[in-house]
Amino acid sequence: MKLVTGNIINTERKFIIDIEKIKAYQFQDWQARLGKPVESYTINQFYKDGVKYREIMVEDKDEDEEPVLKTVGYTKNIKNGNITNVTEITSDEYDSALEKVYRHHSTKNRDTYIKDGFHIDIDTYFTTDLTLIEVSGDNLEKFVPPEFLKEVTGDENYSAKKIFEKEMDWLKTRGF
Repeated sequence: MKLVTGNIINTERKFIIDIEKIKAYQFQDWQARLGKPVESYTINQFYKDGVKYREIMVEDKDEDEEPVLKTVGYTKNIKNGNITNVTEITSDEYDSALEKVYRHHSTKNRDTYIKDGFHIDIDTYFTTDLTLIEVSGDNLEKFVPPEFLKEVTGDENYSAKKIFEKEMDWLKTRGF
């Protein structure tokens, strides 16, 4: 996996699982039909002064062949409308910024699929029990989601920053 940096256009549709419409194993069946993920990785992220910081990790094996997470790199993301400027930073820069937010960060697993010309990211958050599906590509209006997905595009409650804030509230109520 290689870090993507530079100016990135953020044009996407977002979806969550509609609990009232989904049947047992329906999401897993849909995910299996997407095929094998082209990438799978873990993201730790937090916000400080309106800037998103990320640590990107992939699964690897240690000397005993046990699975471990290995850091690929760190980024600083500044959003301006539909454009995000992503800059690679050092682990020291990341840790310094993280110290200022009391070492709290949000963690999610991301599986990325390419299907019918669409780039589909499935993010599973650790503390909020949320699965968020982000779809990008040309002609987004032509993407037809399964009936059990509810569109939340434009709903600020599902922005990365708002999800981070909810996770931090959850941690604070539990004494972290």
